[in-house]
Amino acid sequence: MEEVAVLAILKQRGEAKLADIERALNMPHSSAWRLAYRLKEWGYVAVEKVRTAGGKVSLVLRPRRIVIEIEIPDELLEQLQLGEGSGSTKPLTTSEAGSRGG
Repeated sequence: MEEVAVLAILKQRGEAKLADIERALNMPHSSAWRLAYRLKEWGYVAVEKVRTAGGKVSLVLRPRRIVIEIEIPDELLEQLQLGEGSGSTKPLTTSEAGSRGG
């Protein structure tokens, strides 16, 4: 279910920092990292290191080219504060992140 939640976040935002996923799912950094690594290994996301304006390095998840049909329950969307959902099956289609590798 956590994997679906991450894909829902990426569908809504286009990309997300690992720290944002940690907060949204209320999980420790190590668990969020394992989750991100699983999604990367399965081919759903690219994980990139990005240097922020303050000089810190953040891990950013970006969707890879995927087309799947998933059901995102309204309760999950509300918990993640992503807005109202219909509770029905919705296509999750994203395109590869331009010229960025992954």
